Amino acid sequence: MNIRAKRKWWLLRIDDIMLLLMFSGMNRIFWNDAATTTRIRMYVSIVITLYLLVKKEITRCNKQSLMIPYISSILLAGIVNYGFTEDLLGTIVTCIFIFDLFALTLRYVRIYGIEDLLDTVYFVALIFMLVNDFSVLYAGKLTKAISSTQAAVMYFSGNKFSVAFIHMIVTFLFCCHHYSTWNRNSLEKIKFLIIGFYNIFFCMFMSCGTGAIGCVLIIILSMCSGKVKKAFSYPATFILLLIILNYLFIGTNVLLSNGVFQNIVLLLGKDLTLTGRMGIYPKLAEIIENSLFFGYGDATQIVAKVVGYGNAQNGILHIFVQYGVLGVSSFIFMCSKAISKVKKSGEENLAIAYPILVYTNIMIVCSLVEICFSYNFLFGIALLNACGEYSAKEYL
Repeated sequence: MNIRAKRKWWLLRIDDIMLLLMFSGMNRIFWNDAATTTRIRMYVSIVITLYLLVKKEITRCNKQSLMIPYISSILLAGIVNYGFTEDLLGTIVTCIFIFDLFALTLRYVRIYGIEDLLDTVYFVALIFMLVNDFSVLYAGKLTKAISSTQAAVMYFSGNKFSVAFIHMIVTFLFCCHHYSTWNRNSLEKIKFLIIGFYNIFFCMFMSCGTGAIGCVLIIILSMCSGKVKKAFSYPATFILLLIILNYLFIGTNVLLSNGVFQNIVLLLGKDLTLTGRMGIYPKLAEIIENSLFFGYGDATQIVAKVVGYGNAQNGILHIFVQYGVLGVSSFIFMCSKAISKVKKSGEENLAIAYPILVYTNIMIVCSLVEICFSYNFLFGIALLNACGEYSAKEYL
């Protein structure tokens, strides 16, 4: 049994620095354009990968094999569409960075334990969020109306959606950080609600209804227990939510014709076309059909050329467009396998990982109108994989 020594608050490990680098690579920094962001992510990936190689973590690839099919589908889509040219570089960086997400979190858990990993990423995410929030407030002081393009330049990291997703990450990590006390301690519950309402307020301040809904659902579901809690531990729940919600939202008009749903949309200050999104989805069918198996490659501009929008405005359709059926299949396999690992790892691990399970399932809801299944989502899957591989009891 591994006995985890009590950590001194001032002690900074190399692994902590690597986690900070990893988190900074997950989101775009405001003063960089897309090409520069890719280069910075490449440098971050090189540093982390070299560190993992020196520490011989490459020999433990079997513990993160669940993401190999997804990475392979991304790389294959890149090769088919870009060939062995310089355009393939961005795809390779994406693959390496996803590998690093899984490998680094696994290393941290193996050496320091699940709780220490979740504590560290909580404080890293909290600091990152507060710095970002300051930039948002400062930008709001400079101008009352700010477009997504302006936000990407004026905010410290990303646009309003990226900011909202970081708030969602902090919300679920708070629960993980206080997992043994917050649900039974009134003071911790009050702290949780304060953080939760702050996150909702901030999303509304940025006019990001998607993020506000995500934060509300995380707050509600994190406080659930019993059958609801058990339901999220099944991979089938994730798969069914993904299929049913997308079918109801895109394949039929059931949701949009529902009065309650319409009132929620209007309350969030949106029109019933969801800012033109409902006109995009039918046009994506032909795009996907023309390159069904391999898609059009990572960071493709095909949707912008054909439809006029920068991306598919939907998480699973975005994967379809980029990586085809192979990408979607391997993505679902990766997520299901990570959830299955946690379920099989024991009640202690499941209790710690429950807020992460909530987050990954709520991101399905957000993905109906945004491309949410990127690094911030994969970060949650990497945490689930780490929680599923090593027992929390070893470090108690």
